[in-house]
Order: sequence, then structure tokens, then C-alpha cells
Amino acid sequence: MLSHIHIKNFAIIKEIDIDLNDNLNIISGETGTGKSIVIQAINMALGGRGSASFVSEGANKALVQLVFSLDERERELIGDAVSLSDDDLIISREFNKNGKSLARVNGEIVNLSALASVTRHLMDIHGQYDNQTLMNPENHINIIDSLDQKILPAKENLAKTFGEYRGIKQELNKIINNRAEFLRKQSFMQHELNEINAADIHAGEDEELTEQLNILQNSEKIFSALSESYEILYNNPLNKSLFLMEGISQYSTSYAEIAENLAGCVYTISDICDEIRRARDEISFSPDEIDSAIKRIDMLDNLKMKYGNSLESVIAYRDKCAAELELCENIDDREDGLKEKLAVLEKQVILQSKELSELRKKSGKKLAELMTKELQELNFANAQFDVSFETNKLPSGQPALSANGTDKIEFLFNANKGGTLKPLAEIASGGEISRISLAFERITNDSEGVATMVFDEIDTGISGITASVVGRKMHQIAENHQIICITHLPQIAAAGEHQYLISKDDSDDRSYTTIKLLSEDERVSEIARLLGGDNITEITLASARELLTSFHDKK
Repeated sequence: MLSHIHIKNFAIIKEIDIDLNDNLNIISGETGTGKSIVIQAINMALGGRGSASFVSEGANKALVQLVFSLDERERELIGDAVSLSDDDLIISREFNKNGKSLARVNGEIVNLSALASVTRHLMDIHGQYDNQTLMNPENHINIIDSLDQKILPAKENLAKTFGEYRGIKQELNKIINNRAEFLRKQSFMQHELNEINAADIHAGEDEELTEQLNILQNSEKIFSALSESYEILYNNPLNKSLFLMEGISQYSTSYAEIAENLAGCVYTISDICDEIRRARDEISFSPDEIDSAIKRIDMLDNLKMKYGNSLESVIAYRDKCAAELELCENIDDREDGLKEKLAVLEKQVILQSKELSELRKKSGKKLAELMTKELQELNFANAQFDVSFETNKLPSGQPALSANGTDKIEFLFNANKGGTLKPLAEIASGGEISRISLAFERITNDSEGVATMVFDEIDTGISGITASVVGRKMHQIAENHQIICITHLPQIAAAGEHQYLISKDDSDDRSYTTIKLLSEDERVSEIARLLGGDNITEITLASARELLTSFHDKK
């Protein structure tokens, strides 16, 4: 459960600390005092999108800290996502004026993804946006899918099979739609392939030819240099030095060492001399060789201009042409093979879609039963709730296969005796939507097991007896969950075990939000204000006491 909230320099909140209790915690206050800002701050701390605009004027940063007291189940859900040294989990989020934010869990800096992986097990915030989600039929299939753990694996299997099916279908359609183009290109590609194959090229040949041509075109200069070098080295003056040193090497080890080094030099020069001689003898002065090299280079340049900037690219293009020609030559066999694969995969997709649909129908039936029961407890005596299942179809009448199945799901609702079930989005009023949303939260949170629930503006569009019924339902939910509820209705406020008052402090040069836990007498006064406005009389005070007493006597 959320045991403590600390907020500093956040919007019109200078600094507040709230110690929360389990069960139903009520937050009330006049319009504009900052009730929703507290919820915004909590949402930011949980990983919601932050903004520099939330930092109070005159401050450099805003800070929100949440302290959760964890039970064993919550510790297991969090697992190894963060280090847990004791039963408390402290979440901190700072927002700077420059727009940057910093999140910490138990003092360790974490990214928002890691933060969300922790907080999703601890708290849910529900407001008007959740009502909009519920009223959008496109979201209904996702709601159904979230209610049964067996559905997710079935969806994943279907998505994998459909991905293979779609890939084969796209390949088959490409062959069918481009058959004429394939056949037209076949002759042209064969011509290109023949031209490249006839050239009998290899990678790097153009560089080799360029080097060879450079030698041929400068052969006279090269031959002269090699010949003169050979003559110089052939008459090696070191030979005589070696002869003389060997003659005295017996008289001193140092002389012998010099003779040995000279011998090495003589042998090295001899080897170099042989290499120069061979290079000289290989020099050719044939004009035909020069012409042949120039023509070969021109031919290679022509191929590179047509098929790539390098011989490696030309070779790659050759291999591509060969592969596409093989495909063209076997196009009928390829098409038949793809059709067989497609037929097998289509049967698998249809079967898996039916299996997924059956799971969804079971989930929908269970939801309809639970929702009808919950709605009747929320003062919908004649309420009916059901889930409509249809099959998405193509214009041809065939099921429209997809990675998410073939189901079209929509929630149906009827509040009146003898009425007809109609789409929820078309007939529910504001007050009905609030109660329907509350029923959904009761069902979904019982299945998900989130310990703390926050309700903001759940009482929109309701009053009187319905408000009392909603209060009792929230009190019922609070038996197994911690609830924090912002309300302006006395009937819901009276349902709470604890009540906090948010107000504005105008004593300084700037208005700030404050919050306090109300005593029993203060709570009576606040509920009296909710009943009758600022004109609190003995009658409204008596009514407030009666409302509190009657509710808690019947809890």
C-alpha cells in the first residue's frame, strides 16, 4: 500500500506530506484548491510524462516521493527489478526547470522503463481518460484479452503463424502479379549474364592490368635501370673484402665475426642480383601486349559503367542475374510450392483464430456475468451487459484474417427493464459511465491484484441514492485494496474510513496548496460543506453526522 506522499515545489504545492491509511481514503476540497494536482504528482512519480511547467515559480526543481509498504506478494511481483532491503519501497522523481527529470527507486537511479516495471504492480490511477477508453469500441477487444491469462499465448502463436502466412502470400502475389514482367526481363537478363560471363573477369583484375600496362609503357626505362643495377651488384666489391677478412679471421674472434657478417651481406646481394636479373629478363617491349592490355581495361571499364562501379559490383550483379533467371526458369514450380505452403498456413491461421475466438468468448461470457452483478449492486436494478462477437469479413464474405484474429468485439448495455441491448458507446449517460467504469475497475483489479487504486472524478454525473451506492461499492472494493478517491460528493466522502482536506493557504505573497487529515469533528464540518455549501447550519451538520453514522453502521 501507499503509506506516504511527499510533494515539494510542484505547481501550487509548496511542500506537503500525507500519511495514508489502508482501506478507503477520501480527498475533498473546494474547486481550484489543487486536488487533481496531487494526482498529477503521483502519476509523475509513477513514470508519467513530466514537464518543466510543473516546477513551482521561483523554484529550481520539483520533487515527488512515494513510500510503499510492501507485502510478500508485491515483493514477489517486483522480483529482481530493483533491490529491496526492507519492506518499504521509496520512489522519487525530480523535475528540473530545464525539462530534465531523474527517477530513483530506493536511492538507485533508474530509467522510466525500469520505473514502470516496478510501479505497475503497485498502483493504478483511474480518471476520465479510462471512461473514454471504455467507451471506444476499438479498445473492447483488448479489455477482453486482458481478463484471461490463456489469451496472450494464443495471440502470440497466431501472430507468429500469421506472419509466416503473410510473408508467403506477399511472395506469391509478387510472382503472380509480375509474371509477365519476369518473362520480359528474362531475355534481357540472359543477355547481360552472357556478356559478363564471356568477359571471364575476376575481382581485382582491373588493378592488376593497370599495373601491368604501366610497366609495359615504361619498359625501356625499367629495363635500363634493372640492367645497370644488375651490373653494379654483379661486380660486388664486398667479395674482395670478404676474401681478405676470411684470411685473418683465425687471429681474432672479432675478425671472424666481421667476416661472418660480410658473408651474410654478400649472399644477400647475390640473391638480390638474381631477382633483378629475372625481372630484367621478363621485361617485354611488345606493342601488341600494350594494345591488348588497353583493350582489356576498356572492356572492364565498360562493364563497370553498365553494372557497377567496381568489378566486385559487376560480379555481384552477375550472381543476382543468375539467381533471378533460375527463378524465372522455375517460376511455375515456385508458384505451386508457395500455393501449397500458403494453403497449409491458412488452415493453421483459421484454426488458431477459432481457438483464440473461443477463449475470448469464454472471457466475454464471464465478464458479462460479473458486470451484470456489479451493475445491479451499483443501483442498476434492471441492468444488462453483454459482449457482442462478430467476424470481421472481406468484401467477398470470407473472414478477414489478421495477426489479432477475426473477432470484432463490442460491449452492449441496457439500463432499463424491457429495453434492448445496444452498443455501450451509444446509450450510456455520464452518470452511467462512471458506475460502469467503477464496475470494470472492480473486476479488472481483482484479476490483476494491484494493491492501491486511485480514483479521480469517478463521481462525474451522479448524485443522491446513486452516489451512496457508488460509495458503498468503493467501500466494498477497499476491503481488499487501498483506495484513494478525490470526490465532491458527500455520500462518497462519508463512505471513507479516512478523509483529507485540501485547501489553499493565502497567508504569503503567493497561494499554496495544503492538506490535512481531518478529525471526526472536522470531517463532519467538511461533509456538511459538501451537502450545503459554505452556509453550514445545524441542520447540515446534523445531516452530515447522520450520513456518516448511517453509512458506517451499515458497512
